[in-house]
Amino acid sequence: MKLLLDLVLGFGLILAPTHADLAAQVAPRVGREPASPEPDTDAGLRSARDAQRRFERERVRWLPVTRSWGGGDCDEVLGRMCLHHREGSDWYSTPEDPRIGAARDELLAELAGAAAHSPEDDWILGQRVFYLGEAGRWEEAAALAARCAVAEQDGWCGALKGLAYHALGRFPEADQAFRRALARMPAEERAHWLDLRPLLDAVGRGWWNSLAPRERTTSAALFWTLADPLLLMPGNDRLTEHWARLTVARTRDDARNPYGMSWGWDLEELLVRYGWEVGWEREEPRTLNPLATGAVVGHWDPESRPLLPPPAALQDPARAPPEAWIPSGRWPRTAYAPPYAPVLLPGAAGQLALFPRGDRFVLVGAYALPEDTTYHARHDHPDRERVPPRWRDQPSEAGLFLLPADSEREPVSVRRVGREQGALLLEAPAGQWMASLEVLAPSKRRAGRTRAGVDVPARPADLASLSDLLLIEGGVEAGESIVEAAERALPRVSLAPGERIAFAWELFGLGYRPEQIAYRLTVERADPGLLRRAGQWLGLLGPARVQQIEWEEPGPERPGPALRGVELEIPDVVPGWYVVRLEVRTAGRDPLVRELRVELRE
Repeated sequence: MKLLLDLVLGFGLILAPTHADLAAQVAPRVGREPASPEPDTDAGLRSARDAQRRFERERVRWLPVTRSWGGGDCDEVLGRMCLHHREGSDWYSTPEDPRIGAARDELLAELAGAAAHSPEDDWILGQRVFYLGEAGRWEEAAALAARCAVAEQDGWCGALKGLAYHALGRFPEADQAFRRALARMPAEERAHWLDLRPLLDAVGRGWWNSLAPRERTTSAALFWTLADPLLLMPGNDRLTEHWARLTVARTRDDARNPYGMSWGWDLEELLVRYGWEVGWEREEPRTLNPLATGAVVGHWDPESRPLLPPPAALQDPARAPPEAWIPSGRWPRTAYAPPYAPVLLPGAAGQLALFPRGDRFVLVGAYALPEDTTYHARHDHPDRERVPPRWRDQPSEAGLFLLPADSEREPVSVRRVGREQGALLLEAPAGQWMASLEVLAPSKRRAGRTRAGVDVPARPADLASLSDLLLIEGGVEAGESIVEAAERALPRVSLAPGERIAFAWELFGLGYRPEQIAYRLTVERADPGLLRRAGQWLGLLGPARVQQIEWEEPGPERPGPALRGVELEIPDVVPGWYVVRLEVRTAGRDPLVRELRVELRE
């Protein structure tokens, strides 16, 4: 399933770069008017601005022509901008016209000359860093930013260093540079950089607005912790991506852009929400004017996906179920494609199962690198297979992480390098956590993650508890432990007719006295259909039960974890989602119940 195909700006002819007079007519819709330039007596700055405007006009001239973007209703209107989230489009980035590259090289030479005349000008510095990066020369951009002494008092050098380090995949260094920059910024600009509202949908903004001012710092830290795409990757690249976008927005203020529009709040919000463009096209002119170039279309990364934490996780991270972390809704509020794994599939890493043990618990994560089932996987895009040099030789890796829902505990994690399928186990104190099961293959540009809240209250050692159900291959042998059984755990909850599998679980808190345990395992449709639901509600039909098994066995002989299981052959039934329900009864105790949703496929 494709979560996000691409994002396209379709402006129409009024926003064509050759119609500056018409573009100016929509300026009153912008929240702030572009500032009138002050008299400029600096020849270096004047020449730099002339060169930058000349390059952007030249860029538009050599853009590829498209005939497929104009017209139609807007999916979203933002200020002057009409967004089309073109579902079904097969656009993918291709190498730019060599004439654009040559023009950019000429611009960079002119900017270097201008910098010699005006070494203290931060606008020139920002243009040099950005256009070096756009040319793929981020190492040079980082070196230039690292040497700069321009505007250090307001953090601009640090922000440019952060931008370059982030683009190079040096996320921890980028984080440090950005934080130094934030410490030097004026209070108003720092507040702008720390404001989460442009990234949040209506529900998220309601959550943010409900917080007291003193709560926002802690909540923002939680937001960015949960926003980290993969905890396997050092640093937090979604946070540094956000700050990098704000840095690029400042370089575009008071500079010409390919749209031929004055910079305003709408263009900045789009950049902050979706990133800067990775490709451009221009529409075929709809006029006989031989000088017309047509409206310009900007493209974001076609692999971008909404990876920010859902409202349920922000409000109560320890109780957010796995499905809450799978993006829903047609159009994303914001999106990002991690450069080390642009195809990052939420909810696709594998299955998580909890095994409570008194005042502690064991978490099992059965993982496998998910298949690439996204839209562009079915098409021939040579650039899609290109792996950035930084991650070309990085081995596959998996990890299981527990992040505390409060600050009183330290995170717990376990990793495994070199395997794209397997199982990981963690033991931790009872309490509230957020779990993340992750698998990453940079050489395949792909990753999967499954996240869920973990809420395990501490229990007396003699209070009976039942673990989650864990799907494994083969039955459970007498005396087997969860460590041994987890090696056969399935990284999926989808089953096929005729497949033979086992459901494993663990009992804890028994063995203090002899007792008999009664089990009942049922399998029924998760969604039996409207007519059957109506019949059940009226009492005319019983539940759509597919299979039911009941049996008894003696309880464990001594206290401690007792692993049990039942092996089944999947019947040939109607494909769909089913609920497996295990009920455990012992004399003098309340029944223990666990459920697991599984999918029966064709």
